[in-house]
Amino acid sequence: MKNSRIIILAFVLYTLLSCSTNEPSNYTTWHCVESSESGSRIYLINIYKAEKDTNTYLISNFHNISYEGDYDVIVKKNNNNLTFITEQIGSSQFVIKSPTGTVNANFTQMTLDYNIYNMDDKSEIGYHVVYSR
Repeated sequence: MKNSRIIILAFVLYTLLSCSTNEPSNYTTWHCVESSESGSRIYLINIYKAEKDTNTYLISNFHNISYEGDYDVIVKKNNNNLTFITEQIGSSQFVIKSPTGTVNANFTQMTLDYNIYNMDDKSEIGYHVVYSR
């Protein structure tokens, strides 16, 4: 009787663990303060942590562009530095140029600097952004 309970428990645990998906886990909503020569604005973003690569983060609503579908921007964390994997924001006409970024040790604040190139009107504006949670 005891052995059958252990086998059943092991089977249930195996089933639950094998059903996990590759979906990213929500890393909460962050507060964004964005500054440029055009002024400043405040909005919210979501940052998700990829399950398979704990140093990869997926950002939705990057640059306050609500993009339906996957994530707007993908960044990789190496120590306290962030590297942008994505160049184009979602399916928009905006391209990220010269991106740099850092994150503090306890992952509660990110600082990003980048230029946004608008493919429609061929303009480029520099941004300084602070994300906090």
